Amino acid sequence: PGDYTSIQDAIDVYNNGDIIMIAGGLYYEYSINPGGKSITLEGATDTDGLPVTTIDAQQLGRVLECDSGETAKTVFKNLLITGGFVDSGGGMRNTDSSPTLTNCTFTGNTVISDGGGMYNYFSSPSLTDCTFIDNICKNGDGGGMYNYNESSPALTGCTFIGNVAVQSGGGMYNDESGSSPTLTDCTFTGNTATYGGGMWNSGGSPTLENCIFENNTAADYCGGMSNDESSPTLTNTIVCGNTPDQIYGGYIHHGNHYMNDLCTFV
Repeated sequence: PGDYTSIQDAIDVYNNGDIIMIAGGLYYEYSINPGGKSITLEGATDTDGLPVTTIDAQQLGRVLECDSGETAKTVFKNLLITGGFVDSGGGMRNTDSSPTLTNCTFTGNTVISDGGGMYNYFSSPSLTDCTFIDNICKNGDGGGMYNYNESSPALTGCTFIGNVAVQSGGGMYNDESGSSPTLTDCTFTGNTATYGGGMWNSGGSPTLENCIFENNTAADYCGGMSNDESSPTLTNTIVCGNTPDQIYGGYIHHGNHYMNDLCTFV
């Protein structure tokens, strides 16, 4: 903050390959957009490695947006993203863009329609060690993340906690347009929806490895994962303690398979 009055001001000045270091603290900004630049926005962390650079939109709009063909060379790192309020993609919306996110937390973002934490449209971002917590869809789907129109992000070590969707996919919603994300070492816990508390898959074929779905809740059916004409592949994945049931519908591809009255191991 000693060099520029806002994060967006710094973005507008810097060029491809540059790194913008954002000191720890609270920044009241919204609609931050890299404009297609291959730059890095890097916040600070505490001694435990948690982000201490917070960008708060104060319910005035979306926090981050990539809509100019951003690639993996556009990087967001060590940021806490909160206070977004729009129709879709409260924390972040990616349109025809696939940036990289590392150690970012999306929390307390709200949307009227879809994608409380993140909305991806023809976009496949890469996320590592990111957290989606307490994001809300008031009327739509995908409390934590909504993937639409062949959006197939790659997530590693990501966590979805306490996200809410009034309709489907409390943690994540994968749309019927062929969105097939890849998840490795990811955890879904305490997410809530009417259908598919942890995840809702409609038509796509997600791949999950070493993931956990635990204590997610659906008001109607499928607390863990709901599949509508979908064929997800699950390997070394635990689906346990979800209410009212674990996995519903679709054809599950799996290795060793064991079921009891509490858990499904696939």
